[in-house]
Amino acid sequence: MRKTICIVASTVLAVASVLGPPKVLAAPVLAVDFGRVTATGPTPVQPGFSGMAGAPVEPLSSAPFGPYTVTVSGEGFFSAGFNAGNVDPSVAALYEDYYYHNSTTNGVGITLSIAGVTPNTPYDVTLWSYDEDNIFSPTPTTWGPTGSTSGTSGVVVNFAAPYPTDLSYNRTTIRVNSTTSTLDIFGTTTAGSGGTRLNGFKLSRIPEPCTAALTTMGALLLLGFQSVFRARR
Repeated sequence: MRKTICIVASTVLAVASVLGPPKVLAAPVLAVDFGRVTATGPTPVQPGFSGMAGAPVEPLSSAPFGPYTVTVSGEGFFSAGFNAGNVDPSVAALYEDYYYHNSTTNGVGITLSIAGVTPNTPYDVTLWSYDEDNIFSPTPTTWGPTGSTSGTSGVVVNFAAPYPTDLSYNRTTIRVNSTTSTLDIFGTTTAGSGGTRLNGFKLSRIPEPCTAALTTMGALLLLGFQSVFRARR
């Protein structure tokens, strides 16, 4: 029965893709903002994110977030200094601190591991890579899967200006999956002198094809009911 429903829903989805229906989006399951622990406590956390903060020298750090465990390896946690204050206040909590590796050698950088995912399942990972103090050298940074993780890669150019006014700046989204329960993602510079920076990330699970088709079919039916209702008013 479910197979028949999925076939019908998939047919609807195929037709809808031609007509331009509402898109079925990945479902966010985790968002983490990396910060720094100061004498007065951790730096602010971006609304909608969970905070993970540490010391300026911390080559390896892990923290649990519900069913997930996040681990970063690099050099440590830091925050903007002499050039701080230029990012819009609404997103300053995300962009003004980060986990870092200062090496300018391609192949050396930051590894982000997210344990607790479902094996052989696609996820979208959005990564923010920005340093407000980097007014000196545009620094392309490549983020992509490593180890038992496979998928796409993305590039972010780390440079202070233009200063972020919303969360669309200095980010890339890659689609990855792992044969294990851990996603491993690696970031490294390919040019410039700004090192590697990771302000935070968002993990989203991709709906399976049948679920996506059923969701789209439901959205189309809802739009149909709304159209009928408007026509009768």
